[in-house]
Amino acid sequence: MKRPDARYILVALTVLALVLSWLPEMAIAQAPEEQALSVPVGTHAVTLTVPEDQGARAADTVHIKADPYVSPASTMRVSDVFYYTEGRKQVLRVRVTVVDGDDAPVSGVSVGYILYRNGAFFSVGAGTTSDLGIVTFSPNRSPAGCYTESLSLSHPSRVLTAPIPAVTGAGPFCK
Repeated sequence: MKRPDARYILVALTVLALVLSWLPEMAIAQAPEEQALSVPVGTHAVTLTVPEDQGARAADTVHIKADPYVSPASTMRVSDVFYYTEGRKQVLRVRVTVVDGDDAPVSGVSVGYILYRNGAFFSVGAGTTSDLGIVTFSPNRSPAGCYTESLSLSHPSRVLTAPIPAVTGAGPFCK
């Protein structure tokens, strides 16, 4: 069987066909039959009509939105934001890790950050993830206070799958 074009997805529809066999005080139903068909990306109206053996009919229409398939390997998300201090002067470092849908590191991701100290703008910067999917930011100075960040990610062939604030909303790092 030929693999469908990327513009198409496989939409599985469960077609429920009830075959009633009238026995005294009892109805017997047949198990659902599963059918699949390929449709182009977009929104489609699908109508199911079920005839009954004594002439009655029932029909219902549903609208199905077929989105393009996105391979987990072509996605990315921030899996970790880790704050730490280093050296005698307790220099602040912010390590960001980016992974794909299979939790494998993603290299070459442009990561921008805005660092806030005690709720006010403090520093801005950008970097690119390594082969390990990691980029580390080091502001020029880092006085005592509570730090939070705002991140942006971009990659020429990856799709961001999780909102960044959901990952970085663990709370401030205070030193």
